Amino acid sequence: MKNINDARKFAQFDVRIGTGRGREHNIERIGKKYQWIAFYETLALIADNIAPIQDSYWGHFTYYGTWDPYIRDIDPTSDFLNKDSDYEKQKNRPRLNWIPKDHISFKIVERNNWLTSNEGMEFENFFKRIQISDNNGEIWIALYTSKNHYETYETLEKSVESRCEFWIYAQAYNVSNEYASKVKDYITKHGGYGRNLPESRNPQYELFYKDYYKTIAYKEFTANKMQDYNDIFGRFFSEELVFDINNPAIEFAYVQVSPNENRNCYRLSNTIFTNLNLHDGTQEGEYVDSDGNLIAMDISVNYNHSSLLLIKESSLKDYLLANNRQIIWPIIAEKSIAHTIGDQFGGFISWDGKTWNGLLQHYDSHGKIIFTKKY
Repeated sequence: MKNINDARKFAQFDVRIGTGRGREHNIERIGKKYQWIAFYETLALIADNIAPIQDSYWGHFTYYGTWDPYIRDIDPTSDFLNKDSDYEKQKNRPRLNWIPKDHISFKIVERNNWLTSNEGMEFENFFKRIQISDNNGEIWIALYTSKNHYETYETLEKSVESRCEFWIYAQAYNVSNEYASKVKDYITKHGGYGRNLPESRNPQYELFYKDYYKTIAYKEFTANKMQDYNDIFGRFFSEELVFDINNPAIEFAYVQVSPNENRNCYRLSNTIFTNLNLHDGTQEGEYVDSDGNLIAMDISVNYNHSSLLLIKESSLKDYLLANNRQIIWPIIAEKSIAHTIGDQFGGFISWDGKTWNGLLQHYDSHGKIIFTKKY
């Protein structure tokens, strides 16, 4: 270790390469790589031979495994974070032609009033992002989706820089039928203006991909972090709702693959994974049943799409009906033209395995509700 860190071996080269983050298409310094190797080798030697100090920088803790003390950030179980890290290679991955495109499929009627009008506030524009049919007629349900719809070149009357855009974000809540009306009332009252509702923020970045869902690391780490999750939702909902709501889509990884492009994927929640007796598929990002049938997937892992966690409607229906639960999607949407932000929309879409319901609201620039529509 001492030998490979002899700076004289590559000092001249490293000086010529230079330093700095976010430099695209630049070779990294040799010394930087060896420093990381030395760091982890030193850490491993210390962890193997010296007991951790109980009261430390990380607070009072008991050492249970290698996921402590929160420096487990190299995942040897997953190829996802390394696959196609070159953005150009990532763009060449296949696309699924049945996934809705990102363009607005209608001609803008009131371009001058686009930022403040109700145009685009059709239930179908939101619903078609949640219920999607593949080429075989199989229906899939999106548990997490974030899309930026934009005016197509064919309908564009001016430059691309002045095109109308409509950003939609929908992340599912898994709620019991008993408390569903309270969650809907809260969303209706407080809405999605300013993204004022809790979102999935994974507190478990130290877990490896293959640690989900039955390993000691997963059980121990999620037990310790559950209070963090409850605290997040506790700032929005009452205590009875905090212990009932859960996100069926859990953010697993968020990495920068180029200076201008980030990449992330979503894991299926343990609740649905276990209840449906699912297993990780042979390909990362996919979930199969005991017969090997594909039941759920985040298409961004293996295809050239942004994060979109899908589950078969038939399987989700079985789960909801068997457990007296329903899925509620708080809706957040925002209009813009180029870099000018317009009004926001909010509301919810819900499904209990039998019936779909929805409500959309239009907020002005101050967050005041100026229009409400039920479905």
